[in-house]
Amino acid sequence: MTLIIYLVLGILTLFLLRYYQYPVNPDAISYICISQKYAAGDFSNAINGYWGPLFSWLMVPFVFFGSKPLQLLYFSEILSFIIGFITLLGMRLLSYKFEMEERIRTSIMCLMVPVILYFWLRGVFADLLILCILIYYLNIIFSPKYKNSIYYGITCGILGVMAYFSKSYAMLFFVAHYLLFNFLYYIGSINRKEKRNILKNFILGLAVFFVISGIWIGQISYKYGELTFSTTGDYNQKLVGPDYQGQHLIYSELLRPPNKTAISAWEDPTFIKMNSWNPFNSWKYQLNLILKNIRDAFGTYFSFSCLSILIIITSILVYIRNPENQVLKSNLLYPLLTIGLYSAGYLLILVEDRYLWIGYILLLLMGSYLLTLLFKKSSLSSKKENIIIVLFILLFSVTPLINFICAVDGTANTEGVYQLSQTLKNDYNLHGNIASNDEWRKSLYIAFFTNSKYYGQTRINISSNDLEMELKKNSIDFYIIWANSGETAIPSGYKEITGGKIKGLKVYSLKS
Repeated sequence: MTLIIYLVLGILTLFLLRYYQYPVNPDAISYICISQKYAAGDFSNAINGYWGPLFSWLMVPFVFFGSKPLQLLYFSEILSFIIGFITLLGMRLLSYKFEMEERIRTSIMCLMVPVILYFWLRGVFADLLILCILIYYLNIIFSPKYKNSIYYGITCGILGVMAYFSKSYAMLFFVAHYLLFNFLYYIGSINRKEKRNILKNFILGLAVFFVISGIWIGQISYKYGELTFSTTGDYNQKLVGPDYQGQHLIYSELLRPPNKTAISAWEDPTFIKMNSWNPFNSWKYQLNLILKNIRDAFGTYFSFSCLSILIIITSILVYIRNPENQVLKSNLLYPLLTIGLYSAGYLLILVEDRYLWIGYILLLLMGSYLLTLLFKKSSLSSKKENIIIVLFILLFSVTPLINFICAVDGTANTEGVYQLSQTLKNDYNLHGNIASNDEWRKSLYIAFFTNSKYYGQTRINISSNDLEMELKKNSIDFYIIWANSGETAIPSGYKEITGGKIKGLKVYSLKS
């Protein structure tokens, strides 16, 4: 029933997306452009150390059905919708690894429909894809049958590779998590056969993971001239450093796209030159960053539900009272360790709510188990139990439902940008190399919709002479000035082509 509801609501939402000209975000543009390169056989430029390749690989079949920007955006939303459907299937499988009453399971699966729809409508990110894969991985590693068959280890290795291909962070998480859980299973086993199976699973899982992922690591290492499994962490670590403090470098100077078919430098931020910093030399700054991220992480989990912290504390207390209980281990300890381990890596750099979606899922399942435990040990009437279940679901659904409604309302946000881009393209022949003084995202969308190249924003408080030199150096054809940016330099000697017909916008043509 929940899957049918998801399909009905999803198809309706897809229709609304089409009506509103589709939502768009910078990550979607990068994934789409990379998938086009794979489809065209341009593998040297398609191989990318910043963006995980799996989403772009999955997009390749869609590329053959349309090449227009709007079509590709719509296809990326369809792909994300399909991933959401598979996530729901995995969520139901994972729920059976937790002891809970069937009425609670049915309730949380109904709750997951708007939750997954919100995750989907949040934008085209790798976070829904990695959530989907991790749910299936946890379904295997949490299973009591893991000790009995070597195929579980092979499956974990394959799922670990898929997670890494979705988002490079999964490389570190999978290796650490897989090592920890195999160790816990090994020391907890009471006979040699189980220990041998666990050891075989561990070796086979890691072997499959490193053999397959090693092929990709070799490709990106060859491209960038150094051994690396990803350039994402290095870039983000520089971005949150003392010199930038999270302010994107592309807001401060013009940057050439990394290859001839790239729309902007955001297609591969690896090539953006940034100042490095050493966390050990700037340990006070790093410590403050970690403390800030810890607060953000707790705030994120609290925003998922006001019950989140209570569930974590209660789970710890319940487990401490009976640490040898295997049911408590699988229902409380294992998800707690997973949440802690998954959150830990982000605490060093940056925390966003979409990074921690797997935590929301596990907290919901842990809370469902604690409810079942409460009902077993209490003499509450069926009516009172149902009231408690309703309250539990409501407290876990407030934020997702509000966000889902806001996300649906927000699908029209880019309609104005799309219409503006078509006006600039058709009425004023805007194309080629463009730059702007502000509104990096909107300007990038205009470049995407007009098949242009976006060189980014000029630096703040730039003089007219420096502006003219910067634009000429990068062979900029059109310079967009957003009127809501306050005082800004204007290129002298160039024609403003809109004649004041577009409110809040001026476009200067620098073409001969």
